[in-house]
Amino acid sequence: MNDDESMLDVDKIGPEQSQKLDVVLSQLVNTLQQGRNNIFDIAEDCQKHCLYLETEAERINQEVQEIIKLVDKTEKLEKLARLRLVEVSSNFRSFSENDIKQVYTNAQNLQMELANLRQKEIFVRKQRDEVLRQLKQFRQIAHKADTFLNNTGTALHILQGNVQKISESVGQAFRKQQMGMWIIQSQESERRRIARDLHDGPAQGIASMLIRLDLIGQLIRNNGERVLPEMESIKEMGRETLTDIRRIMFELKPTLVNDSGLIRTLKDYFNDYEAKYNFDIDFVIFGTEKKYDLTLEIALFRLVQEALT
Repeated sequence: MNDDESMLDVDKIGPEQSQKLDVVLSQLVNTLQQGRNNIFDIAEDCQKHCLYLETEAERINQEVQEIIKLVDKTEKLEKLARLRLVEVSSNFRSFSENDIKQVYTNAQNLQMELANLRQKEIFVRKQRDEVLRQLKQFRQIAHKADTFLNNTGTALHILQGNVQKISESVGQAFRKQQMGMWIIQSQESERRRIARDLHDGPAQGIASMLIRLDLIGQLIRNNGERVLPEMESIKEMGRETLTDIRRIMFELKPTLVNDSGLIRTLKDYFNDYEAKYNFDIDFVIFGTEKKYDLTLEIALFRLVQEALT
């Protein structure tokens, strides 16, 4: 059976069926557009939250630096107090009981104050790290939302540009309707992935490293012993950020549909995916390779990509 025989006879379709088809197509376009609007709202909310978290991170970072200064100052005072206590204890006959008690109390108070400041420093650092983690997540979600808006814009353009042709041919309408459903399913899947995709991103990793570098500047001047642990932490952040960058580059790499053709691009993508994730893919091609409109090939590629991921 050839393609012409497998399609429905358009002449047998009456006005009622044609009207229903137009309604279905209109609903598809409206649903896709509404989904894009929802994703746009998500992106806008993420951007607003990012601005708030950036301000909060800067405030907390300043608080951390102030606490570090207080810790360094108190450490010096506490050290002097201990030396004074040793001096008084060694020559206690030369001092009155009140003097000895005052020196002891002063040393004890400074020790307690230093311990409290160190605990506060640990707490504020954890608070800062949590804010930076949230900022990283929201930036990643906003980025994915923007990328998804661009991809669905192409799909919507395809669907809107072919509504007239679809209405003229029932067989073509069914194919385009199926494509529209795939696009909508891909959109909903992407929305769910955006909502749960909170992996670390390179932008916030770099921001966190810059903040840590500022702290190292303070530590070099005040407390050199704490520089090496901070540097090791920054190196680890750098490795994680590099991994994120490579992952994002891998996801964005398959963009050469126009140059290589759909089949070649899919083969390259599958080969990269197998090498990246140690995952076997059986890619079987039926029939002869054809060249389609670029926007259609891009949409088909994105559907395959979404189905795989």
